[in-house]
Amino acid sequence: MKNINQNPECNNSCFELYGFDVLIDEYLKPWILEVNVMPSLSSSSKFDKKIKTMLICDTLTLVGMKGYNKLNQN
Repeated sequence: MKNINQNPECNNSCFELYGFDVLIDEYLKPWILEVNVMPSLSSSSKFDKKIKTMLICDTLTLVGMKGYNKLNQN
């Protein structure tokens, strides 16, 4: 694997994932409470697990990784 400095044409080798804590008031106005540079990816409920799984899938898609469906093994 090449060092990022050795391949200047490839500038999409690195990314960061931030976690935003947002409060929505009674007028549906969002308020950012904090931004986490190392968000927790553990889940405390089925809904939380679904959201975080979708986040990771979308993030990997954005960086160019193709998904794998183990149920479709033709």
